[in-house]
Amino acid sequence: MDTLTNIALIECDASKAPYTLDNTSLINGFHLKKVLAKRTITESMAKEQYPQSEIVQSMQAILNDNSIELVIVSSPAKEDLPLLGEVLESGKSVRIV
Repeated sequence: MDTLTNIALIECDASKAPYTLDNTSLINGFHLKKVLAKRTITESMAKEQYPQSEIVQSMQAILNDNSIELVIVSSPAKEDLPLLGEVLESGKSVRIV
């Protein structure tokens, strides 16, 4: 595949194991560009789990990145629902897992 789709991951739920994207994502045309760990894992854990990705501190880092087409939101709680709207309003696709 010549073109990779840049994606971002937002981890929301501290009570579950972090969502895992494996290396087959690259084979399938996806590149995990940015990760935001809201409550789930520490920055050092995120860097260890996603060494190929930039670990960001805010939603704006994802929303303002025009190269990101898809945002995966892992285990959102009720209070995280507004962030889904923000992602959609920014013109990006969203997948909830």
